[in-house]
Amino acid sequence: MRRYLQRLFYPRKIAVIGASDRPGSVGFLLMHNLLNSDFKGEVYPVNIKHTSIAGLKSYRRVSLLPSGIDLAIIATPAASVPDLITECGETGIEAVVIISAGFKDAGKMGVELKAEIHRNALSYPMRILGPHCLGFINTSLGLNASFAKHHALKGNVAFISQSGAISLSILDWSVSQNVGFSHVVSTGSMVDIGFHDLIDFFGSDPHTTCILIYMESLQNPRAFISAARDVARTKPIIVLKAGKSLESAQDTYSHTGSMAGNDDAFSAAFRRSGIIRVDSIAQLFHCAQALSMGLKPRGKNLAIVTNAGGPRILAVDYLVLQGGQIPELSEQAWSKLNPVLSFSWSHRKPHDVLEDATSNQYLEAVDACLQEKNVDGVLVILITQDEKLSTDLAEKISGIKRKGKPLLACWMGEKSVEAGRAILEKARIPNYRFPERAVDVFLKLHSYYKHIELLYSFTPAIPQHFAPEKEKVSRLIQSKAREESRVLNDLESKEILACYAIPVNRGEIVHSLADALEHAETIGFPVVLKWQIEGMPHKTDFDGVQLDLKNAEELTRAYHHIVDSKRYSATEPGLRSILLEKYIQYRHEVLIGVTSDPNFGPLLSFGMGGIYAEVFRDISFELPPLNMALAARMIDQTRISQLLRRYRNIPAIDLEDLQFNLIKMAYLVMD
Repeated sequence: MRRYLQRLFYPRKIAVIGASDRPGSVGFLLMHNLLNSDFKGEVYPVNIKHTSIAGLKSYRRVSLLPSGIDLAIIATPAASVPDLITECGETGIEAVVIISAGFKDAGKMGVELKAEIHRNALSYPMRILGPHCLGFINTSLGLNASFAKHHALKGNVAFISQSGAISLSILDWSVSQNVGFSHVVSTGSMVDIGFHDLIDFFGSDPHTTCILIYMESLQNPRAFISAARDVARTKPIIVLKAGKSLESAQDTYSHTGSMAGNDDAFSAAFRRSGIIRVDSIAQLFHCAQALSMGLKPRGKNLAIVTNAGGPRILAVDYLVLQGGQIPELSEQAWSKLNPVLSFSWSHRKPHDVLEDATSNQYLEAVDACLQEKNVDGVLVILITQDEKLSTDLAEKISGIKRKGKPLLACWMGEKSVEAGRAILEKARIPNYRFPERAVDVFLKLHSYYKHIELLYSFTPAIPQHFAPEKEKVSRLIQSKAREESRVLNDLESKEILACYAIPVNRGEIVHSLADALEHAETIGFPVVLKWQIEGMPHKTDFDGVQLDLKNAEELTRAYHHIVDSKRYSATEPGLRSILLEKYIQYRHEVLIGVTSDPNFGPLLSFGMGGIYAEVFRDISFELPPLNMALAARMIDQTRISQLLRRYRNIPAIDLEDLQFNLIKMAYLVMD
């Protein structure tokens, strides 16, 4: 595979099929970019109607080209492409870029043409980028093998985009923002080469230290996760995934199904792969820039040093609401700062050095924060109309010893702080126009390093002291599958859970009031009654649950209430029954569930349970398998996790036991 992509991205000889001298055409732009760049290789135009294009000899057919062509770029009408793929294969060309449109985006005929391209390519040792793509740029070769009007600046970031329009706008933006790339790749509709292939290749590309991806869909999720997990350990991968509002993978039989959307599965897969997920193009490049400058937040405690109240409040609000923390300074720090700063400085967190602070006072405050053990990073916010203060402070903090901790800057304004920003840029200090952007980058990169730590955690084949009864569960499911009904009732579900050592509240199906009273005496009051009607899993919706029945009299009333209800009596007798269980007193109700995502398969969930689960939607998702660390992260991502720990005078639950039950569910799902 690497050989083919090496020929694609590092070619020496390129054939342009559909080359043209007609200004404005794709064939013209391709030739113009190739011949007016720093590319030192050879370019061969191919056009059936011309003998010369752009002053170069033009070949009427692919078969007439000289031997040793590394890359063919096709920019001809869609209908001609399948035959051209065959010609390229017969000529020994192993890498092809299809610029041509009119495939998946052109209805049934286009889909058939795309399939034909794929079939033809399988007959040869060939890899294809596209179709319907912009092409690619390799700045280390000075190669612009695209029809983009702008060439990329040289850098160490590989940008992969599923949208040609996004690629064009990013190229335009990057030049004005002085953002450089190692490669810019437009994937198009991906008949062959996918995200996983490109991640694998750029993972070992010496000119690339970070990979950015704009993604709309994913054709090979398993391969993508595998490639990303391997590469993210050494090269950060940042993904902007579009299409959050795609129709959810609904499952009316579970809370999880009704709450788990397609986007939740992508988020879980990205976390599991060590990927940084962002929500905007600005975030995509802010994170990439910070990574290229060596920003590595090991914790979420961000000290903020500022001379302005408004930006301070905005920064703190954003930090705390996104899960970060403002650290407390030690007495040693206070004693160092009090003699240096104005007597009316804030003396609290964050650290407001006041409007009249000098660059030296700022420096002392920043240095004091960096010296603190519980500070994981420092954000310096400056608002000034004094250009000298802007440049003086930028120069001073550029030379400060950072103790391996991230230092971020927010110079607010434009003209008066422009020179200061340039100094920060040169010193490789990430700087932003607004404080929220700085905080956002800090927290996103912190989450990246947390994800990477989990990538190195070991997931055992099976936990010790856990011996699920797999064969028994297999027999139960096979037996149920032979029935007309495809839905497990409460007792059947609990029997399967019990086979995986997941604790359940066992009950009995009762067919009469006498049965109910007899079983209630056996297991002891209080008890619960629940109707069992096939096709109606949410019993509370139909008043089919009676709780905390303390004696025979209450049980009798509740039993008659259920059996006399119109919904229950209207159901065929063979499809209805009543379940009696022991009433369990509990402080918190949580949900552990699973749904099936069309891209990634089984998707586990954890969160607040009960009848209000869909209302509060306090839920997290993860892909199996799990270990204790992953299970702990799953719990920590929910708000109810705060209640499960010691809260005021309420003791904590056994969190390790809860984690282990999540692991058991993961093994049940996998089996």
